[in-house]
Amino acid sequence: AELLPDYQLAFMGEDGPAAAAAAATPASDAAAADQAGQLDSSCAYYYTECTQQLNSQYGDLQHKIQDLETSICTELIKRLLSFSPCLSAAANAVAELDCLCSFAAVARELGYCRPTLTTDNVIVIEGGRHPLAELLAQDTFIPNDTHLGDVSKVLQDAAVDQQQQQQKQHSAADADAAEGSEAAPRMVLITGPNASGKSVYMKQVRLQRCYCMIKYTVAHKQPTIHLN
Repeated sequence: AELLPDYQLAFMGEDGPAAAAAAATPASDAAAADQAGQLDSSCAYYYTECTQQLNSQYGDLQHKIQDLETSICTELIKRLLSFSPCLSAAANAVAELDCLCSFAAVARELGYCRPTLTTDNVIVIEGGRHPLAELLAQDTFIPNDTHLGDVSKVLQDAAVDQQQQQQKQHSAADADAAEGSEAAPRMVLITGPNASGKSVYMKQVRLQRCYCMIKYTVAHKQPTIHLN
């Protein structure tokens, strides 16, 4: 009160019993009670002649600042709308590049490879893995093979390609073994106890086929997938 001789209590906070008492308390008595610690000063609002002059001169600056920010943002949006086609094209290009870079990074880190698509009614997956289950199981996940349809021609072609890269005596034996392969079934029945991995195996084959639609797969070895 000595530093602010014209101190006048405006009102107290809405919460607490001191609000009702302050409404009927004169300004001088309220100042004395404040000094005695009887009022919650953290909830007290006061004004002086100087603050009244500032309020008359500047008013409520908070609302003026908010209105100014809103007008600036609105004007900025209007200007950016004229460049909407260019910005949309740039955003789409960056999104596609980010997706391709993510595919490449994951394929390199986890050992993924590009599939071979064919019109033959066949699915050949060597060492297939579920993309999420192997991350949860870490080093304990066991890859699974999937052979559906007439896989003899696919295995034979794979052996011939391997023959061109490796030594002739080793790849020739692989080609002979592939020629004698029988056609795999077009449908298999999976049985086993609960939590034995049946759903994981079926889902990983489905996921790999879906990934092949975008030229992406999770198989450890190069798979051959039939697409209509």
